[in-house]
Amino acid sequence: MEPPAAKRKKTSEIWNFFDPVGTNQAICKLCKRKFSFTGSISNLKKHMGRKHPTVSLPAATVELPATSNEDRTNVITEETPIVIEFSQSQPVELPDTARLLPSVMFPSTSTITSKTTTDVTVPLYTLPSKKKQTPITSFVPKKITPSDKNKIDLAILKLFAWDFQPFSMVEDRGFKNLMETCCPSYKIPGRKYFSNSMMPAIFEETRTTLKHTLEKEATSVCLTTDIWTSSKNDSYMGITGHYITEDFSMKTVLFQCSVFEETHTAKNLADEIFSAINEWDIKNKVSMIVSDNCSNITSAVTKVLKMKHYGCYAHKLNLLVQQSLHPVEDLIKKVKTIVSHFKRSNKASQKLIKYQELQGAKQPKRILQDIATRWNSTFYMLQRFVDLEEAIKYSLAILDTDLTPLSSDEWEICKQLCDVLRPCEEVTKEMSSEKYLNASKVIPITRGLKSALKKISVNVTKESVKDVLNSMLKSCDDRFPNLEKSKTLRLCTFLDPRYKHHMFLEESTTIEIKKDLCDLLVGVINQKRNEQNPEDLSDNEVEPDQETESTEKKISVWDDVEEIIAKVKPKSNPTSMAIQEIQKYMDDSPISRKKDPLEWWKCHKNIYPHLATVFIRSCGIVATSVPCERMFSKAGYFISDRRTRLTTKKVNELMFLNTNLK
Repeated sequence: MEPPAAKRKKTSEIWNFFDPVGTNQAICKLCKRKFSFTGSISNLKKHMGRKHPTVSLPAATVELPATSNEDRTNVITEETPIVIEFSQSQPVELPDTARLLPSVMFPSTSTITSKTTTDVTVPLYTLPSKKKQTPITSFVPKKITPSDKNKIDLAILKLFAWDFQPFSMVEDRGFKNLMETCCPSYKIPGRKYFSNSMMPAIFEETRTTLKHTLEKEATSVCLTTDIWTSSKNDSYMGITGHYITEDFSMKTVLFQCSVFEETHTAKNLADEIFSAINEWDIKNKVSMIVSDNCSNITSAVTKVLKMKHYGCYAHKLNLLVQQSLHPVEDLIKKVKTIVSHFKRSNKASQKLIKYQELQGAKQPKRILQDIATRWNSTFYMLQRFVDLEEAIKYSLAILDTDLTPLSSDEWEICKQLCDVLRPCEEVTKEMSSEKYLNASKVIPITRGLKSALKKISVNVTKESVKDVLNSMLKSCDDRFPNLEKSKTLRLCTFLDPRYKHHMFLEESTTIEIKKDLCDLLVGVINQKRNEQNPEDLSDNEVEPDQETESTEKKISVWDDVEEIIAKVKPKSNPTSMAIQEIQKYMDDSPISRKKDPLEWWKCHKNIYPHLATVFIRSCGIVATSVPCERMFSKAGYFISDRRTRLTTKKVNELMFLNTNLK
């Protein structure tokens, strides 16, 4: 007995629209009608052409009868119509191949051109083509090019530098799975490749690029510096630089975050700063050094380095607030005790959250703890404490604790303290920005702080809060004395189009700043004239071309005009030009406080060209050491439990790339 014949594989594309039923029937997937077929599927194709003409089927090749002695195969598609030639006296006869196609595909409007021999253009129904075999090369992963590999390596290194990830992440299971899914042909290098080979190379490359950028872009650089001790008890010294570019954008760079093993004396600090200045070749560009108000760093800058120094404005304000809170010190300790209990006790914390949920709070708030080293933390603690007054009273009433609740007078003192401390918090946030100008804000914002505290004093009824307020007003005068006497600060304020001369309390300050600015503008004008006008040739030196031109010069109708214009000398000198430009700037209306002064100068640099130059050179100053504080906060993320083997050298490289790698 012969074995049964194997079923023929259905390769036609028509079976994408039909389901076979038995051996000679099929059901249309679109209309669910049943059709019979024997050895051919033409019945199924006719159905698709009649009932589903909008369904597109793949093109196929159709062999036409040979039209010459040579046999050839013509490929017929929708774009390749059949052209049939016939005489007007003869009936139109289509090729046998065309008769096999569904009649529905032959439209009634045929195109006839010619009188004796006419072309009939007949669009044909396209037959499905045979499915091509997938080449084996499509299953083989494409090899990654060296340039693509370098791009991926750099992207992974940026992940370490920007997002504080440990180098051991390349050995993590999840990261390997991610890379294998995204790029199967990429082989992940080991962590030592990134830490010991690639990172030092990118560090040196970025360092060289930054040096060239500073040489080309920076005309004046303001430095900020501070010292920080890590969780591993290593001391680091950070130095950042800030400047305004020629296109009026504020740039921040990190020069170093290196370990500092010497004692923190003024001489040692000065030596470290001076070494960094020489290393980056910015000795003649440093306009000011900003740090905290410690005596050692102040002496290092002013006495040893003989440079301009400004104590961090935010640091002064924080010391001012801490000193002024002594009259309510006992109350703040009492609040801290209650807050600490809610922080430690899970039961108390849940009671606090439960009460807020019963009151309809969608996102219950938690108690905030005061942190001595964090600015404004006392204000944030008191503010949240007052916001949760009812919840705290309820929770303390049902909890079995020995905590003494606050009296109504104490609650009122806390509320009034929040009103007093709020302006200080606003000033700290405003002055902590490093992307915008803040040195120009020192004079107006200090004036505004004093005014706000005086206005608040009208509504203060508690004697202890009055003592706090009076102490703050007195400390403002002690810690921010004679701000308008500072040439740097008043120049920055004057050249800020938001403030100009309107923020000065005394008219004499405006007169002095106009005089100082006039001297600066005269120097800028003379410098630009020297750059634009090269030295004239001496009388004895006449170039051959000029001599030939003079002898062959012809008479022109413009000779008299040119002689008159040549005799006219400019009536304005650099001093008068400077005075006119300053006065024009002062007469211009100030812009809104919320607008960016850098954008304003970018748009008006052609109107005030010499003032714009002075602005770039003198106003790129930050009034706080917050950039260094933020840098050390980032360093804390690098020095973690997952990076116990990270050396101080690698910390410096990672911090440098975190800030400067683009």
